[in-house]
Amino acid sequence: MKKRNWICLTAWLSLWLGPACFGQSITVRVINMNTGHPMQNRPVHIVWFYKKDEPRPANYENHLNLETGSGGEVQFQLPQPAPSYFVAEVTLASDYWHCACNGQFATKDVLGNGIVRSAGPKLTPAIKDAKAEPGLMLFFARPFNFFERLIAPLERG
Repeated sequence: MKKRNWICLTAWLSLWLGPACFGQSITVRVINMNTGHPMQNRPVHIVWFYKKDEPRPANYENHLNLETGSGGEVQFQLPQPAPSYFVAEVTLASDYWHCACNGQFATKDVLGNGIVRSAGPKLTPAIKDAKAEPGLMLFFARPFNFFERLIAPLERG
């Protein structure tokens, strides 16, 4: 009976502690703010940044080049040890989009709380119920409206 209890305890601990032993993952999801549809086939660039006194992995690439899939998302593993922060950038199909789809993010904030960024204060049904989740970076983009498309060439000068 003691052996069975020991096996159950070991199995439970490995399931409970297992995710902490492996690389942590982050998901980047890009959504069209007006329609609520995922934006697929968008390039996503990730660059890791370590502080001077932080340990770094022995052999690692300091950047990733990925692309969103059919669900408008891409998932990646953090290197071990994880960097303090990283830069994420989503490239959209044209210049006629508003998006807060880039920036520098603290790894602990993304893993602990998640990130939600929208392309303006307008609350559409697509983003009204959006919630940050640990390990999720949710970006909402919107195309220029008719007036913005008319004045965009004038602003570029």
